[in-house]
Amino acid sequence: MLRLGSRLTTRRWSLFLILTGWICLGIVTALPSSKAFANSDNSQAVQDFSRIYQAIRSDIETKLDGHLHQAKIDISEVSSRLKLDRCQSEITIRDRRPEKKAGRKTYEVRCESPQWQFYVTAQITGKLPVVKTTRAILKQAVIREQDVKIDYIPYNRVRRDTIIDLETVVGMRAKRAIGPNSTLTARQLQPPYLVFEDQPVNIVTEIGNIRVESAGMALKSATLNQQVPVRNLSSDTVIKGIVIAPNTVKVP
Repeated sequence: MLRLGSRLTTRRWSLFLILTGWICLGIVTALPSSKAFANSDNSQAVQDFSRIYQAIRSDIETKLDGHLHQAKIDISEVSSRLKLDRCQSEITIRDRRPEKKAGRKTYEVRCESPQWQFYVTAQITGKLPVVKTTRAILKQAVIREQDVKIDYIPYNRVRRDTIIDLETVVGMRAKRAIGPNSTLTARQLQPPYLVFEDQPVNIVTEIGNIRVESAGMALKSATLNQQVPVRNLSSDTVIKGIVIAPNTVKVP
């Protein structure tokens, strides 16, 4: 009877432990992670890196947000020989250069309990939009919509002053002659003329609250806020004024 009783007691205790273990496992599994990087699997003794890589890729994709065309992300996984104890706290992942969108990026991965850290590198490649000429453009010529187009080139070939928006270019003037299929930069361009030589302009003079307008003729082409000589057609005198708007010159 004692042995039987002992066996019955042992069986009951084993059944209790099994039931308790299932209940605890169910509770742990149901707990939501407070961060994307928090561990949810308590059965692992060694840290799994797959979710860390996924989090880094997601962060890069969010920051790119269409910035690169045909973007490619290559994450360098750590050596399989690196074995770290499973993190008991939340894993923090820090982008060391968040402003950088392409090229080589480094992420710091850290755990507080137990304490460890390592670094993951990622290489981001892709293409950026640039404005290219469709034909040759003469010096001082005004760039028209049909003179330019958008093209995509590898990001590491794009200079800092390269223009990437068509609207920025149209209406600007070429400082010097530009060949066809050339990538446009800010140094090659000048602001557009608002007043053109031998074209009519409106001459504006203000005296107190009184505004006087008269017809004139521009003797040179000029850009915004540039001084330009104009001929007053009423008095046939040449005066100097400041360009304040298209075909409009203000005389102090």
